[in-house]
Amino acid sequence: MGTPNVQHSDKWSVIFSNIPGYVPTISDNTDMGIYDLYVKEMTFPDLSLELVQSHFMDYQINHQISKINDTLNDLSITFSLSEGLKNYYHIYDWIRSMRERKNVDNEKWFRLNLIKEIKVIFMDNEKRPVSKFTFINCFITNLSSLNLTNGIDDELRFTVTIKYEDHLLEVMDAC
Repeated sequence: MGTPNVQHSDKWSVIFSNIPGYVPTISDNTDMGIYDLYVKEMTFPDLSLELVQSHFMDYQINHQISKINDTLNDLSITFSLSEGLKNYYHIYDWIRSMRERKNVDNEKWFRLNLIKEIKVIFMDNEKRPVSKFTFINCFITNLSSLNLTNGIDDELRFTVTIKYEDHLLEVMDAC
């Protein structure tokens, strides 16, 4: 058996299940294309374990105390801004609606106006999926500002900060 390859930072993709209040149209190329295809950068959150220590005789003993989802760190995603600010607008509108307590998806409970899943697919060097990380019940808690400048023709980007309730890692068989 040979040595496995290393994972590269550009062999991944993101799939959003939904954006509350956003109903995709045919002109968006794919269902969530203005989100899935515009992701430029992602800061994958770390995972930590809290410990409490007890002391017995001359020993220090560690005990895990973390609950399943109490120490989950934020997910950060940077998007290219779509023409006409369409992908920015839908997130802006959702956050504004949440602040004004509007039920944008007509969910049974207002609290369920959230992104159901965000899937991050990691791929091998031949772009075959090898693992899938799923973030469940996601809320965008921050939408970054837009930095506009005159005389410079750079691609505009914005970043969102996301809190999630749970996550799953699934290793997939490469075909």
